[in-house]
Amino acid sequence: MKSFILTCFILFTALAVQAQKTARVYYTSDEIATLDSSTADFYLDIQMHGDTLYRYVEYSHAGVRRAEGFANKAVPYLQRHREYMTYYPNQQKRSMGHYHANAPVGIWRKFYRNGNVEEVGVWVKNIRPNESPTRYEVVTYADSVGQLLVEKGNGSFTRYFLNGKIAEMGTYREGLKDSVWTGYFENGDRYYEETYLAGILQSGKSRDKEGRNYSYTIVEDPVSFRQGHLFKLLAGTIKYPPQAQRMGIQGIVMISFLVNQEGIINDLKVHASPHASLTEEAVRALGLTSGGWKPAMLRGQIVAQRYRFPVPFTLL
Repeated sequence: MKSFILTCFILFTALAVQAQKTARVYYTSDEIATLDSSTADFYLDIQMHGDTLYRYVEYSHAGVRRAEGFANKAVPYLQRHREYMTYYPNQQKRSMGHYHANAPVGIWRKFYRNGNVEEVGVWVKNIRPNESPTRYEVVTYADSVGQLLVEKGNGSFTRYFLNGKIAEMGTYREGLKDSVWTGYFENGDRYYEETYLAGILQSGKSRDKEGRNYSYTIVEDPVSFRQGHLFKLLAGTIKYPPQAQRMGIQGIVMISFLVNQEGIINDLKVHASPHASLTEEAVRALGLTSGGWKPAMLRGQIVAQRYRFPVPFTLL
């Protein structure tokens, strides 16, 4: 197997030597660099911009430009930094804002396909305990012809599917969701009804496409491992491959996998590895955890979710 780390080192050393040289890097849907272009979701054409920053244009796998901006890290993860802009397939501007170390910051704008501003919002410091350090507050929201529905953070919100049916509707107060919000499927059937107070979900009810009902107090609960600390479990399971040990090879095997509704893992993909023997052992050890995962929940419904995990190999 090619060494992903060595390949990336050569690639970005070349970029550093020739600042105007453009390199193409492929990424999976969860924004991990990959050497296998056939399984990539998108790719970046990257140039060095100064000593520590990359300027890039992002394209879909089919070659359609969908974003451009800057990054302060490109492998094995893409870490956006500074200005960022996305595009519709027709190349009309879709959104624009700023990142700091891959976290959105400051003012962000969204646009309709006709060029009119849809939404203006701002990421602010969140002083509430036990929540994310920043939160997004809506400042204005307008319909596609420019009529303001939310102004100075207050007003009624309605978003539509491309077929003209309502996707979601509710009320903003001081930039945050408030009162009852309702979402719909594209066929017009109700998907969920949620009650908010100052942006905090109080209760929610959803239904699936078969008509089954669910109650919840958390919109999304991600995948987690049921049986304690996964790193500790793997440390007691992994056997360092003798070949890699003799050669002094160490590093991180980056793997992603799908956790299905039963907590079973499948569709393992290796995105980075220092050596084939470490890859084989990492896959074997992670395979033993299958069935020990708590699947993700979305609006009270169990859903399959992709999860990425670094398996470290360190020689003492």
